[in-house]
Amino acid sequence: MAEPRGKGKHVVVTGASSGIGRALARAWGREGATVWMGARSAKALDEAAREVERAGGQGHALPLDVTDRASVARFAAEVGRAAPGVDVLVNNAGVGHWGPMAETDVETWDRVLATDLTGPFLVTKALLPLMRKRTGARHLVNVVSVAGKQAHAGGSTYSASKFGLKGWTEAVALELAEEGIRVLAVCPGYVNTDLVGGAAEAERMIQPDDLARLLVDWTFLPASVHVDEITVWPWEMYTE
Repeated sequence: MAEPRGKGKHVVVTGASSGIGRALARAWGREGATVWMGARSAKALDEAAREVERAGGQGHALPLDVTDRASVARFAAEVGRAAPGVDVLVNNAGVGHWGPMAETDVETWDRVLATDLTGPFLVTKALLPLMRKRTGARHLVNVVSVAGKQAHAGGSTYSASKFGLKGWTEAVALELAEEGIRVLAVCPGYVNTDLVGGAAEAERMIQPDDLARLLVDWTFLPASVHVDEITVWPWEMYTE
């Protein structure tokens, strides 16, 4: 029987208590990886860590608020104390907001950009020294959105954060390539998560576990190729 592909790998996933992050943690668990999971919801995060354990990996639930510099520093320190380094970092934590720009208050604007744009910057900056401790294949995944490629009326705040994240990802990918760290911007359409509010068409959306499998597989591409951006559409909604 083949050894799990993720055995010996240390993976960090933010926003790991639900949705895409939780599915990613489980997927890495099935690969035998050690998964360091950060989120604000302690109870849900503990449950997610147990799912990783049942899947065959090691799950570590640590409190993390990506908008809080002190919280990010504590999280990175905890990972650094127990892990030999970080092989894969997934910046997944995010929030959404929809509504006319004229009716969006400054507090909402600040919260969305702090979470979706500044959060990945803070987490990546804090954990990069741990990625540099490892050798061989290392990967950074930023969960963007199709809203980071195409704007829609009513989505100005969310698109601002995601367009910014996509541009930041492209620049960081060029910087870190010199160190052998591969960077991916994944831009999914509608995913069946709490972010879309339990829409009636949930079954027609991308399922979190399917997206998670895709992202795990990306980290095991042949060494001679690199994919720096993936746009993922729900097939049944593709032509609508």
